[in-house]
Amino acid sequence: MCPYKRVDSNEHLERMARAIRRNPEITVQELKDLLGYAQEKSIYYWLQKHSFKGIKHFRRAVLTGAYPPGYPLPADHPSRSAEGLAKSVPLATGFTPQGEVNTSEHRVPVLLNCSESAFAYHIDTNEYLPTIAAGDFLIVEPEQQPQQGSLVLVLDREKPLLYRFYPGQPPLLVHPANPHHAKKHTDSLVLMGQVVQLLRLFA
Repeated sequence: MCPYKRVDSNEHLERMARAIRRNPEITVQELKDLLGYAQEKSIYYWLQKHSFKGIKHFRRAVLTGAYPPGYPLPADHPSRSAEGLAKSVPLATGFTPQGEVNTSEHRVPVLLNCSESAFAYHIDTNEYLPTIAAGDFLIVEPEQQPQQGSLVLVLDREKPLLYRFYPGQPPLLVHPANPHHAKKHTDSLVLMGQVVQLLRLFA
């Protein structure tokens, strides 16, 4: 009998995925220490063995559901509901002029109780810095009434935009990074919902 234990590369990758699901902001050094590796290059070795370009690439795959092993989330993950079902929302791929959300098969885990109409939206611009950055995932809740200063997702002629919401008649929408850019909420704008969670990926 061979005295050596066979190394399962899938097991190594799944351990990293579980750590990322528990803490989406975990660093490579923290991952190394948590998993008991001697060097950070061990992390990159297993990632490259499975064709991941790096930790950022793998983190995105885990959080968007593109990396399937072990998904849904483990039973001890904080995003599990009381019934034991993993909580996640679909990833939006576009919007109709009427405000309907087109989604992909990918789902994004959430740490909050969300309605069935909640969805994730991926930011591809840096115009909202320093609050929101390109690559961020925002969890949008259509069923939640925005409060003073809430971050909301708005459709302006089918283009999704982020604003700070201020109640009034009509409500005032203010650009998160440029307070001089404001507009009143009119019928030509569709309020998609309040942003209730942000997921940021780190390399």
